[in-house]
Amino acid sequence: MFKKLLFMAFAMFLSVCAYAQTGTITGEVTDAETGEALIGATVYIESIQKGAQTDIDGMYTISSVPAGTYTINISYVGYESFTSEVQVGSGTVTLDAQLSVDLVGLDEVVVTGFGTIDRASFSGTVSSVSSDQLENVPVASIDGALQGKAAGVQITASSGTPGAVQDIRIRGISSINAGTDPLFVIDGVPVISGNISTNGATSSLGFLSTLNSSDIESITVLKDAASTAPYGARGTNGVIVITTKEGRRGSTTYSVSAQRGYNNKAVNGPDPLNAEQWDEIYQQAYGAASPWDGQTNSNWEKAATNENALQQEYSLSARGGNDVTNFYASGSIFDQEGTTVGTEINRATGKFDITHRLDERVRINNRTTGSFVEQDGILEGAGYFGSPVLAKYFMLPIDPVRSPDGSYNIDNLSNAIYNPLYTQENDIDRNRTARILNNTQIDIQILENLKFGSKFAIDYLVSEEKNYNNIFYGDSDDESGRVDDYWLRNFNYVFQNNITYNFTPNVDNSFVFKLFSEIQKNSRYEVGGSGEGIAAPGLINLATTANPVAAFSESSDWAVASFTGLVNYGWSDKIFADGSIRYEGNSRFGEDYRWGTFYSIGLAYVLSEEDFIQDLGFIDFLKVRASYGLTGNSAVGLNNYQATVNYEGSYYGSPAIQTDNLGNNKLSWEKANSYDLGLEFELVDKVSGSVTYFRKNSYDLLFNVPLSRTTGHNSQTQNIGELYNQGLEIEANVDVVRTRDFAWNIGGNLTLLENEVTKLPADANGEDIEITTSTRYRAVEGFAVDSWYMRGWAGVDPANGDPLWYTDGTKSATTNDYNSAEAFSQGANAQPTTFGGVNTRVDVKNFYVSADLYYSFGNKVYDTWAFINSSDGRFTFLYNQYASQYDRWQQPGDEALNPRPTSGNARLTAATSSRFLYDGDYLRLRNLNVGYNIPSRALQQIGLKSATVYFLGQNLWTHTFDDLLEFDPEVRADGFLDLNAAPLKSLTFGIKANF
Repeated sequence: MFKKLLFMAFAMFLSVCAYAQTGTITGEVTDAETGEALIGATVYIESIQKGAQTDIDGMYTISSVPAGTYTINISYVGYESFTSEVQVGSGTVTLDAQLSVDLVGLDEVVVTGFGTIDRASFSGTVSSVSSDQLENVPVASIDGALQGKAAGVQITASSGTPGAVQDIRIRGISSINAGTDPLFVIDGVPVISGNISTNGATSSLGFLSTLNSSDIESITVLKDAASTAPYGARGTNGVIVITTKEGRRGSTTYSVSAQRGYNNKAVNGPDPLNAEQWDEIYQQAYGAASPWDGQTNSNWEKAATNENALQQEYSLSARGGNDVTNFYASGSIFDQEGTTVGTEINRATGKFDITHRLDERVRINNRTTGSFVEQDGILEGAGYFGSPVLAKYFMLPIDPVRSPDGSYNIDNLSNAIYNPLYTQENDIDRNRTARILNNTQIDIQILENLKFGSKFAIDYLVSEEKNYNNIFYGDSDDESGRVDDYWLRNFNYVFQNNITYNFTPNVDNSFVFKLFSEIQKNSRYEVGGSGEGIAAPGLINLATTANPVAAFSESSDWAVASFTGLVNYGWSDKIFADGSIRYEGNSRFGEDYRWGTFYSIGLAYVLSEEDFIQDLGFIDFLKVRASYGLTGNSAVGLNNYQATVNYEGSYYGSPAIQTDNLGNNKLSWEKANSYDLGLEFELVDKVSGSVTYFRKNSYDLLFNVPLSRTTGHNSQTQNIGELYNQGLEIEANVDVVRTRDFAWNIGGNLTLLENEVTKLPADANGEDIEITTSTRYRAVEGFAVDSWYMRGWAGVDPANGDPLWYTDGTKSATTNDYNSAEAFSQGANAQPTTFGGVNTRVDVKNFYVSADLYYSFGNKVYDTWAFINSSDGRFTFLYNQYASQYDRWQQPGDEALNPRPTSGNARLTAATSSRFLYDGDYLRLRNLNVGYNIPSRALQQIGLKSATVYFLGQNLWTHTFDDLLEFDPEVRADGFLDLNAAPLKSLTFGIKANF
């Protein structure tokens, strides 16, 4: 018996020894072509059902593996699987894998700001723009380079002044009174955007003009709930994720680029009357001789235009690293003159990124970007007589631009307008802005499948704005000059913490769980002052003014706190699910209503992984996806929920207190239910694309409800009203030919968009409230937001030259009495219903040509100032007119564009009507790029790795479909043609070299 027990004990000892002999498998998974790490690749041992996923460096570790021989399977969606046998003993076995792309175009990783995910397995809707599409585009603000490159994204220039804010809408307008701008995220951190300028009378300056496009690795546009819901209320209007360049392993590569070019107006706009034409109309309207001397015929447009405005940019960067430390450093200088005299932007930027691995578990990264921008702007955006843009249309051609001695004419003008060319040369409208972005991140690999990350980022901006009116002539000559100084400081910080857990129970199932906490706070401080009375020229500071006339300062802040959970699930590389939930608090709402819960769920099914699809032979990839989510909108005034007073006024020289905001302590989030259904495909190794249907139902709108004036207030912000946006997005790309020496690619995108207000609050009588203006339905049930609403122009009566309007929307009868005509909907709004882009590229050996065409249809635009410049005689004696006024009625039977001109024009011919409402449809050749990649064998002798010379043209051609629309059709999002500087057309030559 004792021998049996001894034998059993010995056997147990041997088995324990065998079991104790375990080892570890570790390695790195990379892209076989680029060498970049593949994040989230699955490494699995089927026989013992044990595995791991790669971390942010592409590394994996499987520990406690019993000794033996195992088959290791490594897979990553969009790549060919890797299989290898390894012998495991008591030590560590290293198995590295280089995976090759399996499906065309699916080697792309989607950057969502909350991490990265393979595009093939993602259930959300995104559009991506890579660095090669952005790098050499000569724009002052990077958002201008996105036009036409992403479905669902509409970008228009609010002004052609260098650095001006761009209007951006993603999938239309989903709110009436709350904000409609997208959220910008840079390297995973939400940042401030919009207009830096404090003075609303001068040129705007966009926050994004502080960034250098050459430092950007990619831009991803997040559009549906599955991709934007993790951002809560901030992401309801879409999210634009900007990823900047960082270091890479390998020897240091230096990149230098230089470009120089010229700018002109993309569209010249309407011609003004020349002196002879003006004289004819004057005599017809007033029945008397004009003050024209018969000789002077000034070209104010030419005098106010900076033809062939210079543009240049120079940049230098270095990139490299090793297994421990990677870095990226760059510096750039950008100068761009505007086509309006006196406008210019100068920018200097620098960036330094460093990543260092402290040990096998801890990695730290720091990204710092600094920039300084100086913009010389103009008065624009309204009828400011000091604006040189107005010179073309407001200054009379009978007045000389300059006096006989060559100086600007300031004494011999026929109207009361100051010579804007003199004031532009002698006044100052300047903005100087410095901005620092710093992002510090630490990642700790706690376990092989558990990681912690922490990030602290700041966005610090200081802006100085100076407006100076000279002492001799202009708006402030009676006060002997004026100075307005504004100073802005904005500090935004974000503190994020996250934990990621990868769970792979077997080869078919994988989970990624992420938890985030985030705090964001923004503090803004402004101070300004004005003074009059300056003793001598050259004194431009407030301290040199004799009479202080105004002073102000204000501070504001807001904060957002949130907790977010994300989960990604994959089954057999064919079925994927993404879910998110976010609990968010916002200081813009009252204590009992400031927290909201937002969520999303998305599903994707990769049909091409099924045998019955693979058997077809021609389908490389096929995926259907669907998503649903609840998002919010908090973009309202900071204190709208509070009843407030202000202390700005005075009463007989004593301080006064007056009511300001009625407040609404129940004010809360505007909400939206978003639905997406999409199909993505790739066929015969040549054709790829996607089709997406989307609908967004917004409700509990943050709506300014009109109030009776007996309340002492005009309106109160309430959660009431509903609207929807829906549409279709199509993206396609075709490799027509792809050989070693010749390649031709065609791509494009199309967006169809529909918008309608479906519910509004009722007034005290139970009738729906309708928000209308003299030109449009701002918000009326059954119509799109900002639908044009005005009297309908019916032309000119050939018998007598009278103006004609339709009596009502049926257009069955006309009247020559403006007040007898009814206003009605004009069947369109300010937003296009169809827009997108078409692109193509041809490569022949080392030469290439690429082109981008942008198109926009379905909207109408309104000429705000036509009531002055097409006044039919009313203002002819004061201001010049459009040249189209020369086509006017003169005798019975004339089929004329304009009514007969009359003094005073009591017939109201230039009053608001569809006469000045135009179809906004247009085509534009956005980019044309011709380049040559110099062969490497020709560069080796001078130490270069690669070099490219290129020519780039922007906005070279524009076609409008309404023959009467002479202005540039690309206008701001509200659809008004205002007196702003025209968008630019540029020709640029450049060279880029790597060594």
